[in-house]
Amino acid sequence: MIDFQTFTFQELLQLKIELEVELKKREQEEKAAARKKILEIARTFNFDLDELFSAPKAAGGVPRRLVEPKYFNPKDPEQTWTGRGRQPVWVQEFIANGGTTDQLLINKD
Repeated sequence: MIDFQTFTFQELLQLKIELEVELKKREQEEKAAARKKILEIARTFNFDLDELFSAPKAAGGVPRRLVEPKYFNPKDPEQTWTGRGRQPVWVQEFIANGGTTDQLLINKD
């Protein structure tokens, strides 16, 4: 068991940040594993994946408008973020390591 009384306030804050990042990473890993299982089951039963994973509908049954990504992961440019909702783990880690979201902007020339 960890004796938190031996940590300084700053050390506890750093642990909190690291824990939140690790929890988000693990959550994404669990979701990816679940998605993989779902896809395998869908293929087994010949589900139409477009229908299965269609875009969520807003109130009134109108499809939600797609938002262009605004940020990208420099370590994996396939990973993007629109800037809406919670920050992905890779954004949190980048900021925790001294980066800024401005450095992650997708250049639209």
